[in-house]
Amino acid sequence: MSAKPFLVSLSLILLTGCPVIPPPLSILSDDETPTEPSADSTLVKGSKFCKDDFWEMAVVPDLAEIEDPNQQCEFGGQGERLKTRLIHEAVDATPRVFRAFLEKGPSLDARTSSGHTALLFALVNGHTESVRALLEAGADVDLQDREQTTALMHASFQGHTEIVKALLEAGADVDLQDREQTTALIEASFRGYTEIVKALLDAGADQHIENNSGMTTMDWARRNGHAEIIGLLREAFLQDRSGGGR
Repeated sequence: MSAKPFLVSLSLILLTGCPVIPPPLSILSDDETPTEPSADSTLVKGSKFCKDDFWEMAVVPDLAEIEDPNQQCEFGGQGERLKTRLIHEAVDATPRVFRAFLEKGPSLDARTSSGHTALLFALVNGHTESVRALLEAGADVDLQDREQTTALMHASFQGHTEIVKALLEAGADVDLQDREQTTALIEASFRGYTEIVKALLDAGADQHIENNSGMTTMDWARRNGHAEIIGLLREAFLQDRSGGGR
């Protein structure tokens, strides 16, 4: 089980009040080819949102001036290579501006070179309303990045309870696994997020799945001393055995 470096970004937000692009969950290996711009995107350099210091910009550009909502730019942000306008707005824009931008029809599931989407950037920065807007617009809730990690796994690991609930309401697959065979339930149990564990169990998450270390959700709860979660898992187990379900 390894802590994810996205927490560094969250700490910076709390300390500086500035939205930041989260570091990638994985560094591309030599045999991995970065994602190239899609056919319906325009790769540009030097536009306002492509500046190296874009994360420090407080002014949201006039949406009426945006001609190509699928514009992409190349930048050097912590291992990421390509950034879309949508991802920029997911990090920086207010919910009202973000919803207005979505009306321009951007590609909702466009990825950075590390496989990260606007949905992931929005949730990492704690923008619950932007997450909901993306889901309502039809963003793929179960897309996995290069580490096969989903939005639900990230939100569960980081303790974003309301975002977890929004993802579940949008039909997120609770039992998808990443490259370490970790699930969202394992992430929440490992971190001790009781309310998220309960939400995942209520959504039918399987507590018996083992990750690559051979550890289940209960194993992680016991190892880290999360008594409330242990109680929830026992209750869920007894209900399942009696055929009562949740």
